[in-house]
Amino acid sequence: MSWLAPAIVAILSGSVILSAVFLYLYARERQLWMGIWGAAWVAYTLRFGVELYQALSGTQAVGPALVNTLLVLVTGVLLLDGTYQLAGKRIPRWHRYLALGVAVWACSAALLSLPLPTMSTPSWIFRGVANIAAGVVWYRSVVNSGPWGKITGVAFVLWGLHNLDYPFLRGVASFAAFGFMLGAFLEFTIAFGALIAYFELTRGQLRESESRYRAIFEYSASVMMIIDPADSSIVQVNAAASQYWGWPAEVLTSVRIADIAALGEEELLAEMADATLGARHFSNLESRLASGEIRNIEVYSGPVTLEGRVVLYSIVHDVTDRARAERDLRESEQRYSTLFEDSKSPMLIIASDDARILDANEAAARMYGWPVDSLVHMSIRDLSIDKHENIQREVAETVAEGGRARVFRHRSADGELLDVEVYSTPLQLGGHTVLYTIVNDITPRVRAEQQLSEYQQHLEDLVEQRTAALSAANLELERASRAKDAYLANMSHELRTPLNSVIGFSNLLTRGMAGDLNDEQRRQIEMINASGQHLLRVVDGILDLARIAAGEVDVSIEDTDVSALCEQVASRIVPLVVDRDIVVSTCIEPGVAVRTDPVLLEQVLWNLLGNAVKFTDHGEIAIGLTPLGGTVRITVRDTGRGVHPADQSRVFDMFVRIEDEDGIKSDGTGLGLPISKRLVDVLGGSIDFESTPGEGSVFTVTLPRNPHDA
Repeated sequence: MSWLAPAIVAILSGSVILSAVFLYLYARERQLWMGIWGAAWVAYTLRFGVELYQALSGTQAVGPALVNTLLVLVTGVLLLDGTYQLAGKRIPRWHRYLALGVAVWACSAALLSLPLPTMSTPSWIFRGVANIAAGVVWYRSVVNSGPWGKITGVAFVLWGLHNLDYPFLRGVASFAAFGFMLGAFLEFTIAFGALIAYFELTRGQLRESESRYRAIFEYSASVMMIIDPADSSIVQVNAAASQYWGWPAEVLTSVRIADIAALGEEELLAEMADATLGARHFSNLESRLASGEIRNIEVYSGPVTLEGRVVLYSIVHDVTDRARAERDLRESEQRYSTLFEDSKSPMLIIASDDARILDANEAAARMYGWPVDSLVHMSIRDLSIDKHENIQREVAETVAEGGRARVFRHRSADGELLDVEVYSTPLQLGGHTVLYTIVNDITPRVRAEQQLSEYQQHLEDLVEQRTAALSAANLELERASRAKDAYLANMSHELRTPLNSVIGFSNLLTRGMAGDLNDEQRRQIEMINASGQHLLRVVDGILDLARIAAGEVDVSIEDTDVSALCEQVASRIVPLVVDRDIVVSTCIEPGVAVRTDPVLLEQVLWNLLGNAVKFTDHGEIAIGLTPLGGTVRITVRDTGRGVHPADQSRVFDMFVRIEDEDGIKSDGTGLGLPISKRLVDVLGGSIDFESTPGEGSVFTVTLPRNPHDA
C-alpha cells in the first residue's frame, strides 16, 4: 500500500504533463486534434485524482468507482475523436452510440452493485482500443519527425494494451503500483516524444522554408536584392543580380544603390521612403553596369522585416529593349506625321466601317483636284465609280486580309477618270481600325499597257505563224536525219568493201606477192595500207554511231559473268604494254553476274582500256569491278597525262582529239569514247569520268544487274 499512492501521483503527474503538452501544441498550431487530445488527457488527469482519493481514503464506494469508470470512457471517446481528426476523416456516429452503451452499462452495474471489474471492463476496453488506434494513426500520419515520432506511436499502442489488462490486474496488490508506474513511464514517453517530434517537424519546416527562400531568392533567374532604406545600402543580392551588373556579390553588398543607379541620392531616398510606407512600390530607373553601359530597369519593392529591421525586398527587370521600343515608337510616329504630310505620294486615311476619308495629304488634294478640307468630308464612294456595296466589301476584305494592292478607277474634281493603283494597310488608330492608303495615278501606264497589249497580240500572231513554219521544218529535218541514219547504217557493206580491198591488196603488195618492190615503193604502199586502216576505223565508228542513232544495234541480253569478261579484256591489253614501263593491275570481285550484252560490254571495256594505253606512257593501268546492291561498277584507271579541265566537257563529243601540252593532238578517230557512252546508254547504264592533268584519269561504268529493273 505504501507504493500505491506515490505510483498514482507519478501517473497523475504524467497526465498533467501530457495535457499541458497537447494543449500547448494546440495553442501553437491550432489543430483541432491536438486540442481534443489535450482535453482527453485532462479527463484522464481527473480520473487519477479520483484514483488518488480512493487510495488515500481507502474507500471502495460505488460512486467514486463509477466516476472513475466514466472518466476513463470520456478519455477514450475524446482520444478517438482526435484520432479521426488526425486521420482527416469524419467522426462516425456508431462509436458515440457504442460509448453511450458502455456508459449505460457502467451505470447499470453500479445500481445493481455488480463487481468493479464487471462495471469497468467495457470502459477500459473502449479506452484501450482508442489508445491503440491513436498510436497507429500517429505512427502513419506524423512523418518527418525523426525516431521520436515513431517511439510515440509505439508508446500509444503499448499503453492501449496495458489499458486492456487494467480491469483484471488492478485488484492485484503486487501489480497495482507497478502498473501505475508503467503507465506513468508511457505517459512521460508520449509527452516528451510528442514535443520532440513537434520540434523535429518544426525544424524540418524551417529547413524547407529556408530551402524555398534559397530557391526563390538565391537561385532565381530574376534579379533580386535586399536594400536597407535607411542608408540605401545593399544588404544582399542573388546570383542573377551579380551576373546582371557584372560585379561579384561582395562588391555589390559593399556599395549603395546610388553607386549603381543613375539617379540622385535624394531622389533615391525619397523613392525608398515611399516603398517602405507602401505594400508595394514601382520605380523606373537607369542603372550603370560594371562595363559602364547604362540600362533601363523597373524595380518592384516591398517592405519586409529581417532580423528586427525593415528592409526592402526588390525585384529588378531590365526594360531597356522596351524603353528603346517606346522611344522608337515615338520617333516613328513623328516620322509618320512628317512623311504623311510632306510625302509626294497621295495618301489617305480611310475609316474601315463606312469608307469615310479621315485624313488626306496635299499630294492627294493635288491629284484629285479637291482641297484637303473638302476631302476629309468625303467618302471613297465620292471618288470611285464602283457600286457602293462593292466598295464596302473591298474595304472589309482588305481589313480581313491584312492589306492588299488593287487597281481601281476614280473620278477627279473636273470629272476626268483616273486609273489608280491603291495600296491599303489596316492600322489601329485611336482604338479604331483604319486603312492607311497610298494612291498612285497609273493612267499613263494603263494606256501604254493597252497599246503594248495590241502590239503583243500582233506579235503573238506572227510568232504563231513562224512557229508553225519552224515545226514543219523541224519535222522535215527529223525525217531527213532518220533517213540519213538509215542510209549510213545500210551503207556498211558498200563503204567497207572497197576499203577492205585497198587494205588487202596493199598487204599483198607489201609482202611481195605481186613481185619485188624497192624501198620507196614499199614505204609508199605501207602508207596506203595505214591510211586505209585509219579510214576503215573512222568509217566503222561513224557506222556504229549511225546504227545506234537509228536504233539498229542488235542487243542480246543474257546472263554474263562480268568478272570473267573484265579479266579477259585486261589480259588482252597486256601484250600491248609489255615493252613499255606500264603495269596492268586488276581488282575484280569474282563471280559477279549481270544480265547484259557481253559483246557490247566487251567493246566498251576494250575502248576504255585502249584509250588508257594510248594516253599512258608509264605507270599503271587498272581495271576494277565492284557490286553495289542492284548495280555493278566497273572502273578503268590510268596514270597518263590526264585531260585539262577546259577539255573535260568535250571528251564524249564525236571527232574530238585532245591536244597535249605541246599542242600535238592524240592519235585515233575521236569516236571511241562517244561510241562507248552510247553503248552504255543502250545497256541501261551510265559512264562518268574524273581526270587530273599530269596524274591520270578514271572512267566509271555503272550497269544495272537487270536492265528491266533499270
